Amino acid sequence: FFMAQAAQLLITLSDLDLQLPTMAEMFRIRLSSIEKEDVFRFTCWFPQSSLSLYLLQLASPPLLCAVIVVGTLLAERFKWLARQDAKATKWNSCGTVMSCLLLSTTRAALAPFMCDKHPTGQATIERFPEILCWSTETGHAFFVVAGLMWLVFFSFPFVILCMYVVIPGVRTPQNEYRSRFLTIRWRPGKEYFDALLLFRQLVLCLVPVGVEFAGGSPVLLLAGSGAILAVWVIAVAGVMPWQSPAVNYMDLGTSFGL
Repeated sequence: FFMAQAAQLLITLSDLDLQLPTMAEMFRIRLSSIEKEDVFRFTCWFPQSSLSLYLLQLASPPLLCAVIVVGTLLAERFKWLARQDAKATKWNSCGTVMSCLLLSTTRAALAPFMCDKHPTGQATIERFPEILCWSTETGHAFFVVAGLMWLVFFSFPFVILCMYVVIPGVRTPQNEYRSRFLTIRWRPGKEYFDALLLFRQLVLCLVPVGVEFAGGSPVLLLAGSGAILAVWVIAVAGVMPWQSPAVNYMDLGTSFGL
């Protein structure tokens, strides 16, 4: 889980288009080329329609959860898993998938708002250069509506639900087994760090969009992203919340390096 989060965070920051030193810029280009199709190279199996590819990127967590649910139902049907174990597997596996993919899918949802301006005065979506921003001719409105729906009905509710569940007074024996994907990685009493981690990922996705609408200043973008990571580093260094001491130091090292 930690490695998946770190990889997505690296890819996110590689898209900030800051004026970096030559070696770092080469590293950013390599990351962008690896990430071009967002974890899964969908174009190997599907037509290269920008809208269908975009919708498929957004739908990857529900599709993976559907596979998990079908697999656990089959395991329960053939007595490979006890009924209670099957329920716990469904909840926790789907929760882990959604947690791991929250950053990349939220970035995909925000893609219609990240536009490249051209000397002609027009602007196109960074990920889909053939789509003109804020133009009805190329269907930009469909991208905007799909992205907003994803944020409103998945990203924001999922983070809010996770933040609610890890409140000490809210967790009960009845729902404890459903939220183990939120608590198992952290030391006892530090489970709220999972909600803070998800909130950090969400805010890091929103910062570039806010800066884009504020004029696209690289300094503002660097300051905003750096402040979020600095707060996280201070919190982790002060509490050491991960179960494994090694992961605490890995988290500090990657966050401080970024």
